[in-house]
Amino acid sequence: IIFENPMLHSPEFLDRAFPKFLSSVMSLSFDHKVTLVEWYTSYSIKYISQFVSSLQQLLTISVLTIDPLVSKTALQTDSSIASATHVMMIFFIANLIIAKHQNKMRSHSQKLLSAVAVPIAEPLQLQKLNVYEMLLMKFNVHPAELIESPIPLSEFINEFINKDVNMLADYRRQGQKTSHGNHAFCFLDHPYMLTPANKVEKLYFENQLSMINERHRTLFHSLLTGVLDVPFLLLRIDRNDLVNDTLAQLEVISELNPADLKKQLRVEFKGEEGIDEGAIFTS
Repeated sequence: IIFENPMLHSPEFLDRAFPKFLSSVMSLSFDHKVTLVEWYTSYSIKYISQFVSSLQQLLTISVLTIDPLVSKTALQTDSSIASATHVMMIFFIANLIIAKHQNKMRSHSQKLLSAVAVPIAEPLQLQKLNVYEMLLMKFNVHPAELIESPIPLSEFINEFINKDVNMLADYRRQGQKTSHGNHAFCFLDHPYMLTPANKVEKLYFENQLSMINERHRTLFHSLLTGVLDVPFLLLRIDRNDLVNDTLAQLEVISELNPADLKKQLRVEFKGEEGIDEGAIFTS
């Protein structure tokens, strides 16, 4: 009922009363958020788009009043930004459901959602998944399946957040718990807010962490067993048949020992020596 008040979106209330109401929505239970999503799917696209625009205005005002140099997690720890981002999720999911009802979504949801999260017992599900992932599973929708979005997905992205956010700090917060046992707020738990460039950074961090972990594993394995375990993935490639030779070797490795694919890659051309660290360095 409170959100139906048009005064909430006025400049006088935008940076005062509005954030407080958004914070109350953020603290609602998962079931209540499901009810809100279902409620807003009955609203017009124009209304939802206007609400999203008000959220973006609040986010922009909040970002511009924060000095990101004060703390690497200044954006993540701001209550107005966290609550506005969280409520943005309600409308983002509602937008996906509306697209589904309008047959603007491919009908392969379950296969894609299984890649988001493996179905597990309810108590564990609440611990392992963030609210966004749980809502995707609940309504069997996913943005990757959109054929056409009723509200362009770009309207959910805030350029000021993407400009100032420290993605490494955000990545470190993902999966952490607060003193109350809730997930610590991070933008990676709300990917609809991020540009593709910032999403790619997560993949980079995960790959770097995976290579470091694999390097440590091989080191301890060698120390404990006395058997030398190569800490990197070595490919010996024929320069004259670069693509086919590479694909053939990766195919064999993926079948015989897929864990090796997590190791740091080292490339040697047959008859030469080189290391792939973004480019080939020859000695």
